[in-house]
Amino acid sequence: MTDRADLRLVDTAGHPGLVFAGELSHADWRDIGLVLARERCDSAFEWRIGDWALAASGVVSTLAEAAVIVGESEGNLRKFVSVARVFQPVRRRTDVAFHLHLEVVALPEVEQERLLDLASAEHWTRAMLRDEVRAVRRRTNVSDLATEVARLKRDLAAARADRDTARAALRATEARTKDAIGEIGRVWHEIDQVTAAFFDPDNAAGAAALHGNARAKAATRLKRRLETRVAEINTIAARIEARLVASGAADTATDTATDIPEDR
Repeated sequence: MTDRADLRLVDTAGHPGLVFAGELSHADWRDIGLVLARERCDSAFEWRIGDWALAASGVVSTLAEAAVIVGESEGNLRKFVSVARVFQPVRRRTDVAFHLHLEVVALPEVEQERLLDLASAEHWTRAMLRDEVRAVRRRTNVSDLATEVARLKRDLAAARADRDTARAALRATEARTKDAIGEIGRVWHEIDQVTAAFFDPDNAAGAAALHGNARAKAATRLKRRLETRVAEINTIAARIEARLVASGAADTATDTATDIPEDR
C-alpha cells in the first residue's frame, strides 16, 4: 500500500472496519483494495471490504471492479456493503461475528440491537440467531396484518357511511323532483285554463272570470311560476347527472332524462 493511501486511513477506535479521511482517488482506493485482498484471514476482513467497497460509492469505481480487485463475487460484496452501510463503526460488536450482523441487517434498529445483545451474552450460533430473526419477522407480519385489517375496516365503514349518505341524498332528490313535477303539472293546468280564457273568445265562462288586464296578469304570474319550477327541475337534473357521471353511469342519464316543455 502506498504512503498516500496509508494517510487516508483513520483509526476506528477499536471498532472493526475502515474509516477514510476525505475523498479517495481511484489509485488510492485500488491500492487499499489490493492490500485487503491479501488479508482474507483477518477477523475484520468482511468489515474492511464492506467499508472499502462502500467508499467507492459508484464514483471512484464500481462494485464490478471491486469484486475483481479483491477476488470476491459481486453478490458477496453487495452483502458486505449493505452491512457496512447499516452498521456504522460505533455499532459494530467486536464480540459478535460479521455474519451475525448480516442476519439482522433487514430488521429495525431496535431489534438489531436487542438480538445482537442476546447473541453476545448467550453466545448464539448463526442458526440460533436465524430462528429468533424468523420469530421477529412473524411477529412483525402479524402486527402489520392486524394494522392493515384495522385500516381496511375503517375504510369499509367510511365507504358504507358514504353509500348511506348518497342513498339518502338520492331519495331526497327523487322526492323533491316528484314534488316539482307534480307542481309543474298543476301550474300547467292553470295556464291552460288562463290561456284558454285569454285567447278563446268563445269561452264565455273564462272570459267572464278573467277580463281585461286581469287575464294577462294571471297568465304572466302563472308563466313565472312555471319558469321557476322548470329551473328547479333543471337544477335537480344537473345534480343527478353529476352523480351519475361520478359513479360511471353517465350513459344512463340521457335515457332517463325528463323533457321539460317549452313556454307555451
